[in-house]
Amino acid sequence: MSDWDYGRENGLWGDDGIPYGLDDYEPSYSRKNEEIENNFVIFMSEVEDYVRLMKECNIHSIVKMNNHITKNNLWKNFPSIIRENTFKSGGTYMGISIKAYREVTSLLKTDDVVTSQLLSQERVDKQSLFS
Repeated sequence: MSDWDYGRENGLWGDDGIPYGLDDYEPSYSRKNEEIENNFVIFMSEVEDYVRLMKECNIHSIVKMNNHITKNNLWKNFPSIIRENTFKSGGTYMGISIKAYREVTSLLKTDDVVTSQLLSQERVDKQSLFS
């Protein structure tokens, strides 16, 4: 197999026999991938800050931590993980997303005991955090 046949079969050469340049095709690492990566970095940064605050305040329960954050008006520090959580028991409380909850429990052993089923989570408008 010639270089030309190999290049054509593997997408390295155009149909006209001219090799593709770096600017001739859509890169596999697009802006969407970059945005996903940036969002993940922000998410993990907030989770780590949440865990750090738990340790600083000597709080061993996510529920107690959420109450502490609400009482001290600190949710503006966690805009990507905050959620309005509605439970089967009828209460709706400010808390963290399920994904953040899993990350926190993987980073830190907590004293949480699940007593009511989570029915829904709503994103919190970030503008309302700063007003």
